[in-house]
Amino acid sequence: MSRNNLVVCLLLALLVSPGLSLTVKIEIEAPPIIDPQKYHSVMIVPFVDNAEDERLTAGLLASSELRQMFRKDGHFSVVSDEETQRAIDKVENFNPRSRSNAVEAGKSANANIVIRGSIKFSAFSYSQLGYAPNEGYGVDRGYAPSVGSGTTGAMQQPSQVRYNLTLSITTIDVATGDVIDRQNIQKSSIKDNVAQNVWDVGQRRTELTSLLEDAVNEFSSQLKPHKIKRERILVPI
Repeated sequence: MSRNNLVVCLLLALLVSPGLSLTVKIEIEAPPIIDPQKYHSVMIVPFVDNAEDERLTAGLLASSELRQMFRKDGHFSVVSDEETQRAIDKVENFNPRSRSNAVEAGKSANANIVIRGSIKFSAFSYSQLGYAPNEGYGVDRGYAPSVGSGTTGAMQQPSQVRYNLTLSITTIDVATGDVIDRQNIQKSSIKDNVAQNVWDVGQRRTELTSLLEDAVNEFSSQLKPHKIKRERILVPI
């Protein structure tokens, strides 16, 4: 049975069956998450760094990537790094997690919106036997498989590494202090035969940069009209 025929049958069943409801997913057109006509000046404060390796400076990298993305978009005026730092310095005990601090800094820089957030980046090793990664062990804490025991399991070396990134982005209206948009974008990748590079900072920085670029591109696509999926419940009349 084709997909179209299946949809027709489900709709007919819905019409003739009292009390039956049907949940469907549909795509709808959504406007840009940030209106450049209303919010033309953007300030991006340094992101909170929740990466397991502070040497990666993931927070600074995230805010820098977003700043470059807005500049390339061409519809926004982006507050420079220097102006952003001056505005932050004017806020007593600035806390990057504080919405009120972000708004205060944004007003100082004459920005219409402030973007703040956090980034989390981690890596987990897999054994050659194909065990799932043990969430209790990271690349800096010695590998131990979550399945199996004895000498074979204890000596098994990792042959794959899964990298996980979560980029949380909050967009705030400086004039009102209201949150315009909030997102958690997740990306991941698995690399084969990198056991010798598991603890290498350069390898992890490469993966961090790649996943971060994907996450920022996903956010960027929503600065234009885009399609989103929504669930609708159909019930008989």
